[in-house]
Amino acid sequence: MHLAESKSSFAILRECFKKARLKYKSIEFLTEYYYPTTSKAMNGAAIPEVEADNPTYPTEPSGFQVIEEMIFGEENTDDYNELIIQSKLLNSAVTRLATTAETLELTDAHIWDALRLQCFRIQTLGISGYDSPVAQYSLTEASASLKSLQQYILLYSTDTKAKKMDALIAAIATADNYLTTNNNFIAFDRAFFITTYMNSVTVSLNAVQEQLQIPYFKEPRLLASNASSLFDSSVWNTWYYSTNYRKPENAALLEKLGEALFYEPLLSGNNIRTCASCHQPEKAFTDGLSKNKSFDSKKIILRNTPSILFSALQASQFADTRVAYLEDQAKQVIENPEEMHGNLTKAIQKLKGQKKYDSLFYQAYGKKEPTEIELQTAIAAYIRTKSVLNSSFDEYMQGNKKAISKTAVKGFNLFMGKAKCGTCHFMPLFNGTVPPNFSKIETEVLGVPEKFSFPYTLDKDFGKYNIIPALPYQYSFKTSSARNAAFTAPYMHNGAIKNMEELIEFYDRGGGIGLGLTVPNQTLPPDPLNLSKEEKLALIDFLKTLTSR
Repeated sequence: MHLAESKSSFAILRECFKKARLKYKSIEFLTEYYYPTTSKAMNGAAIPEVEADNPTYPTEPSGFQVIEEMIFGEENTDDYNELIIQSKLLNSAVTRLATTAETLELTDAHIWDALRLQCFRIQTLGISGYDSPVAQYSLTEASASLKSLQQYILLYSTDTKAKKMDALIAAIATADNYLTTNNNFIAFDRAFFITTYMNSVTVSLNAVQEQLQIPYFKEPRLLASNASSLFDSSVWNTWYYSTNYRKPENAALLEKLGEALFYEPLLSGNNIRTCASCHQPEKAFTDGLSKNKSFDSKKIILRNTPSILFSALQASQFADTRVAYLEDQAKQVIENPEEMHGNLTKAIQKLKGQKKYDSLFYQAYGKKEPTEIELQTAIAAYIRTKSVLNSSFDEYMQGNKKAISKTAVKGFNLFMGKAKCGTCHFMPLFNGTVPPNFSKIETEVLGVPEKFSFPYTLDKDFGKYNIIPALPYQYSFKTSSARNAAFTAPYMHNGAIKNMEELIEFYDRGGGIGLGLTVPNQTLPPDPLNLSKEEKLALIDFLKTLTSR
């Protein structure tokens, strides 16, 4: 703040900024865990925050990321006044943190939980440049974070039960050494760093916690509290985004019933269309069309058909995020006049008395006639089975270095680095579900055109703005998963982009603004990525490795 008031040079401001955020990174695992709101004020994304109950007045961003954009971009002396304001806001957040932390009561279970989440934060956000998009100081900051974790863990080193403590400390040290000796953001080998070093850290972390007899938390989460890897299907709770949060005892019976209903034409108004009419298994549960025909075949529906794959591992459904649960998504699609034009109450009556469904309903619910919500639950249960991390990329990240090609590995490193894909399509789900808590999903304004050809015109669909009328949400859509992208073309909410080559070209040019469109609230960085032909091909090779098997 004082440097801004004295109008110190940008070089001095940058060096002081780096030192300050390194200090923040040394406590980030605790601030994010215990004080997420204050942490957001200190280091949140430089975009307005919208409250659903007060959309007219979005909260303007503040903190390190806002300051970073001001002092690491083009030097502008007019920024000093705003820099003073932002510095004061940051100082207020720091003061608030210091005050509230005085009464904080720590437990071993919470500390080790926070340590684990920070390890995953480093892998998913830290090395991707998520919160250092301009300065590209991410690797040094990740190193500071790892060093901090090591210091906190060493507090437990005197406990004689921790026989594997030395292995954990060594694993962190070698991971940190790789960061410090390979700190070129563009050239950094993220795949090697995670598979060779960070996987060892998280496995060792669990081993020591268990030796210390520090309990894991039992409450339901999307990511299990004892997860030692992000690439293991068993650590993901596909029932977390449901009303019960947990997988029910009759899940297998629900899934069997739900599969039958997914392919059942009696759910539709004309007894012809099914869920699978648009969500076709051979096309990664999409339909291969830019937009499908409406129920009466006289119109075209509003948006592109999304895949159901991995939809269970996200906090909201539909491109505009208008519902939270798969159960509600199923009801809306079945009863939408433009889609299936059905009625759940009538569908139950149609199915009543059929030997097949009498048996399936009885097995699942102990009765032959379910309620509407039970019908919805069964369909959702089947969809939840389509969230299995079993691609060749997952196999590679679990240790099989022969599972994917060197070109695909290069593509992953580009995805998480220079190409900036991983700052919106978060690893390992590669959708907008934000790690490491995976408790919310982001929407982005990309500036998608009506068609990907000159002259470009901005697509007129307002997206999430139609649900929450806040200006930051105009043309905003949920970040869909890049998994199975090889089979889910055409892309975007309107199907305007026909293939992977066009998709990468769109991002390489800087989205809508890069195409010459006026998109004042675009969240995608508008600067060209300057990807070479070989880099674009490597990205495509990587995306193909995300195909489920």
